[in-house]
Amino acid sequence: MRWILLICVLISVIDADAQRMYNGRKDKLPDNRFRFGAIGGTLVGQIDGDYYLGFYKWGWYGGLKGEAIINKTFSLETNLAFVESGSQFEPWPIEDPLDTRPDRSINLYYVEIPVICKIRWPIGKWNAGLELGMSFMTLFNSKVVEDDISRRYLVYTELQEDFDSSMQSILLGAEMQYERFSVSLRLNNALKPFYRNENFTNLYDYENGRYAIEKMRAYYISLVGAYTLFGDFSDRK
Repeated sequence: MRWILLICVLISVIDADAQRMYNGRKDKLPDNRFRFGAIGGTLVGQIDGDYYLGFYKWGWYGGLKGEAIINKTFSLETNLAFVESGSQFEPWPIEDPLDTRPDRSINLYYVEIPVICKIRWPIGKWNAGLELGMSFMTLFNSKVVEDDISRRYLVYTELQEDFDSSMQSILLGAEMQYERFSVSLRLNNALKPFYRNENFTNLYDYENGRYAIEKMRAYYISLVGAYTLFGDFSDRK
C-alpha cells in the first residue's frame, strides 16, 4: 500500500509542476492527460547464483497500465502486472558431460508495480521512446522443479522458505508507439538478491545444498505490448 501512495504523490507533484511550466503558453497540456490500458507479453529470465549461463527460462507478463502525460515528450507510467520469471538450468556438478540441457528450473511468480519515466519523439507516424524507472515486486508463489538425479547434488527446493518476498529492480527499456498501440523491450535488473546464505561455505559442499549456494539474484528481459483503452491522443496530432 505504501508504494501505491508514493506513486500517487509522485504523479501529483509532477502534475503540479507541469501545470506551472505550461501556464500561459500556447502549447498547453491537453485536457485529457491520463490514459489507461492493458499490457501483455513474454520474457526470458535468468538468476545469478544458479551456476548456469544463458536465458533459458520463458515466462509471461500481463496486467494493466496507467499513464500521466506531462507534455508531448515526457510521461509517467505505472503498471499493475503479474510476472512469471526465474531460471532454467543444469545441475551442478553436471552428472552427464554429454547432456548439458537445462533440465530443472526455479519459477518465481511476482506482482509487479513499476514506475516508469518515458521520453518520446516522433518518427513519421510512430513515436520512439526510452524508458527508465524503478520496479517494486512482491513474490506470491514459487516452484522449484528438479528430478531425483538433480537432487543428488545441489538441492534448491529446500531453499524456497528463505526466498525474500520483496524485490526492487532498475528498469531500462525502449518503446515504439503507434496511436493506441505500443511495444516495449525492457530489462529488469534486481538491486539485491532474493536469496542470501549467511552460512555459505564453498561451491563444492554440494552434499548440503543449503551451504553451497551463497546468493541468488534475478533479472529478466521482456517484450511487452500495450493497448490504450481510455484516453485520447489529440496532443500528438
